[in-house]
Amino acid sequence: MTSPHFGFAEKRVVVTGAASGIGYRTTELLLEAGAHVVALDRNPVDLKVAQFVPVDMTEATTIDAAAREIDGEIDVLLNIAGVPGTADPLVTMKVNVLGLRMLTELLIARIRSGGAITNVASIAGAQWQAHLDEVQRLLATPDYESGVAWLRDHPMDGKRAYDFSKECVVVLTKQHGRYLREHGVRVNSISPGPVRTP
Repeated sequence: MTSPHFGFAEKRVVVTGAASGIGYRTTELLLEAGAHVVALDRNPVDLKVAQFVPVDMTEATTIDAAAREIDGEIDVLLNIAGVPGTADPLVTMKVNVLGLRMLTELLIARIRSGGAITNVASIAGAQWQAHLDEVQRLLATPDYESGVAWLRDHPMDGKRAYDFSKECVVVLTKQHGRYLREHGVRVNSISPGPVRTP
């Protein structure tokens, strides 16, 4: 590639959802840029990454195990793993919100000053301000299991679950950004449109 790679050479980058779709292509580009990629997914990653760590974002125990398997400091965390609105609503919320939140909070202390977190939201989360009270109630739950309990008490259909999950990602990004700014860590979200994932 002839385009610049934004200084990823020798950077240690954790990528979730690295086995397919946006996560896979992002991992390819990072490797081309000389990054040391720690790839997380429930499926094996057929790229020459520095480390592959299996994780199922619907299970808190595997998220905890994955975080412990990643040793040392990291420069960048890319939370790309996600499922669409066609999935079971609870699965959608576990992967897109609760798993993302848990993994991020387990790794925060290891992100070097000057590092960054990027969360993949969606244009489906654009109405987060209209649903802010509900979003904040879920994000006020202290851990993964209490989040699951809240979701069981507030069931929603597949499309609403997906939209709500991405609204939560936007707000969670803002919350983490305020906290981590003083530690020199940038936190941003991106909101892609529809993507055809193999």
